[in-house]
Amino acid sequence: VLGVGRLGRALATRIRPRLPVVLSDVEPGAVGALGLPVSDVEELGGRCDLMLVCLPPPVVADALAACAGGPLRRGLVVANLATSVPTGVLRADPRLAALTVAGLKPVCQYRAVAHAVPTTFVTASAAQLPLFRTVLRDVGTVLLGDEDMVGTINRAATLAALRACADLTDELAELTDDERLISSAITNVFAGTAVDY
Repeated sequence: VLGVGRLGRALATRIRPRLPVVLSDVEPGAVGALGLPVSDVEELGGRCDLMLVCLPPPVVADALAACAGGPLRRGLVVANLATSVPTGVLRADPRLAALTVAGLKPVCQYRAVAHAVPTTFVTASAAQLPLFRTVLRDVGTVLLGDEDMVGTINRAATLAALRACADLTDELAELTDDERLISSAITNVFAGTAVDY
């Protein structure tokens, strides 16, 4: 897992009971104590068969260029999870020519992954579909489709959820001024109902 922020940590935690996981990040102190092996970015490509890239969009290409400059394991597949970084842009980057880059876009919010809510991922790469499904089988479903739509879908769902939370907060504030009750109703009742729905 390259990028040990919220999504990277959640995926590493969910995958590690069944598969060996190595962590890396462009920020040396970001890896923290997950009890997993750690690798330098430049060496990660030589240690794994599949690299799940969970970095912020502005640093994805440069981090992958650093990986491409190091030793690479034969058959390495790099999965771009950044929903706002088109996989085609990465494939066109001459610095990444040595890498097999495929999109693997999560339709999710990291907290759902962390709480074991089944997650849907979308890839346009039929060739990598079996690998992605094997690695992520305990996390969710991998669909073959238009991965470029995922960012738009995630943004629309996020905005709708924020509007609904704001509206619910206003409605609950008419019933009680106890912030603990309002917060609990949103995080436990509203969010749980949305998951059940």
